Amino acid sequence: MKADGTYSRITGSSGIGKPSPEGQASGSDPEVDTALSALNALSHARMHGIFAAMKPLSLTADLKSGDWGRVRPLLISLEDEYPEARFWYANPDGSYYTTVDNLTSANLKDRAYFPGVLAGNISIGSIVVSKSTGKYTAIIAIPVFSDGRVEGILGTSVYCETLEQILEREIPLSKGYYFFILDSRGDPVLDSLPGEIFSLEESSAARATMYSREEGRIGYVHDGSPHLAKFRTSNLTGWKMAIGWRE
Repeated sequence: MKADGTYSRITGSSGIGKPSPEGQASGSDPEVDTALSALNALSHARMHGIFAAMKPLSLTADLKSGDWGRVRPLLISLEDEYPEARFWYANPDGSYYTTVDNLTSANLKDRAYFPGVLAGNISIGSIVVSKSTGKYTAIIAIPVFSDGRVEGILGTSVYCETLEQILEREIPLSKGYYFFILDSRGDPVLDSLPGEIFSLEESSAARATMYSREEGRIGYVHDGSPHLAKFRTSNLTGWKMAIGWRE
């Protein structure tokens, strides 16, 4: 698996049309397992690839300086490589800079992931509504140490909508299958069904099952029809990856 998640170029396969519940999906374990493995591997590779590009930068003198004039060109280079992400640099007080707005008027101190990163931990996969763009994003945040203390945070907000489009292009889904992802709290990350925000919106029991288990199979009703899905948990983000189909 390459860092950019180019699954189809490695396997020689390609996505088969847009994800959709229409059509007859067999629900056979080998077919579902192949699609689920692809979903897990691709999302992992994309998020880990961004993290791997950020980590060395967090160790540079430019980042440690906290000087936005030195930090900004590095983040612009990252955005050229990863157009699905908006990179930012935050101060310990929660004020932060983006490549578009420079110093923003918002503050990140109230974000659930922020105290943990400020304490020296890395955060990958928290889902928030961006204070800069208003879009749903997946957060990667890395502490920047200087003289043994966290003096800043290097972060990125990965647009869930764009990540979904990348996965749709790369995952070899047969007709009748679709995918969706929940975060570690059981909230939706993305859903490939056209026009849908969340396939399990009407099925709290199935959602609770996914939240409480590492992997398994669930049944639920979507748009008046019975559906099944098989899921597993990412060891990188804690996300619940699922392939669904109509019975």
